[in-house]
Amino acid sequence: EELAGLQRDLETASRAAQAAGRELAEAEEVAERLHVLLTAARVSSDASSWVSSLEVGAPCPVCRQTVNRVPEHDAEAELGTARLAAEAADQHVGELRHRTAQAANDMARLTARIQDRTRDREDVAELAGSGDAANLGLRIEAAAAAAAKVRTATAAVRAVEAEVVQSEKALVAAESAEREARRSFGTQRDAVAALHPPEPTGESLAEDWSELAAWAEDRLVEVRRERELVAEEGRAAAIVKAERIDQLTRQAETLAVDADPAGLMVAIAAARAATSAEIDRIIERQEEQRSQTEALARLEETRVVHGALGQHLSANGFERWLLTEALDDLVARATVRLLELSSGQYSLIAVDSAFRIIDHRNADEPRDVRTLSGGETFLASLSLALALADSIGELAPADAPRLGSMFLDEGFGTLDAETLDVVATAIEELSSSGRLVGIVTHIEALAERMPVRVVVVKGPSGSSVRVEAS
Repeated sequence: EELAGLQRDLETASRAAQAAGRELAEAEEVAERLHVLLTAARVSSDASSWVSSLEVGAPCPVCRQTVNRVPEHDAEAELGTARLAAEAADQHVGELRHRTAQAANDMARLTARIQDRTRDREDVAELAGSGDAANLGLRIEAAAAAAAKVRTATAAVRAVEAEVVQSEKALVAAESAEREARRSFGTQRDAVAALHPPEPTGESLAEDWSELAAWAEDRLVEVRRERELVAEEGRAAAIVKAERIDQLTRQAETLAVDADPAGLMVAIAAARAATSAEIDRIIERQEEQRSQTEALARLEETRVVHGALGQHLSANGFERWLLTEALDDLVARATVRLLELSSGQYSLIAVDSAFRIIDHRNADEPRDVRTLSGGETFLASLSLALALADSIGELAPADAPRLGSMFLDEGFGTLDAETLDVVATAIEELSSSGRLVGIVTHIEALAERMPVRVVVVKGPSGSSVRVEAS
């Protein structure tokens, strides 16, 4: 009866889980739609900053279409409403997910209880078919004997566990003693660290102690031997000192200097003072020479600068200097463009007023520009043209007309599809910066990417021109 009741509960829980799953799927779908609306509301809110700049009859700064009516909707209020709806939907989805998980847990729990009760029913069925009461009595006695053995084994296990506890306590005490011994070892070793004792291995404390003790004995023998050597050197130094005193005494007598130690010290002090004064004069002359050398270096630097200025300001030198500076600036600007257009493969340098290509994918090898393919040559030429346009615009006087237009004539046919897309993207970026860029091409894919096109159409009576906009 309990098993049947559990089966009914399982069916009820299964239906509840299925219903929760369906409700969760519907709620997730609703939440997804509300998040799409929220994204659209965010885009509309971001775009609402442009509304103040719109004028009826004027072109839109985004789509370039003529504005027929200025929007009057409240984008911020719509965004707030959409955010609240999305948050409520997310909260509802979370509650349904919790309910679905709880239903799944209930089903798992009921399934486990059903399995337990099924095994119980099988055990009861086995007992019911096992024979007469005598046979059952024997089995009960066997079970009782087994239970006694279990109790005995349990007592043995507890005894072993007690021994394990005692062993663990002993191990903790031993580990504590080992740590204390290691601290003592560290203290003893630190006391002689200045003498560079052997490094401990950390694997065996006894071995480290033995190695340190053996080193100490060897070091003691060395110290005693060094002490004997020092004593021997002291005795030798005393002999040399006595000989030196005798020698100085004889020299003092020869120089008619009082050989008395006090008089000798006065003579030495006077000689030392005279020597110090001479050294001071030499140092003073060295400082003066150093100052003169530094002044000479500054004059030489000034002479080099004046010489360079004189060379640059000559009729040919000034022009050559200006052209070199302009060429270096042009190459630097063009390199930035070329690295972008070639995906980092090529850059430009100027060698003896001639252009060279640096191939970064071939160990930065310099190459002659004539080794480039047609498409690569076009990318290099386009980079130089764009750089020249930028530099000319900056070099123009303040009151000169602004260079805001550029026309590129053909050359696009030498490009593959990928390079053509890179070039087209670069041209579009130029136009977005306020510069008018015109291209002359017969490639439809490139022409279609331009926002405004001037199309020349041949006819029987001549050619005609029409303007198309994307």
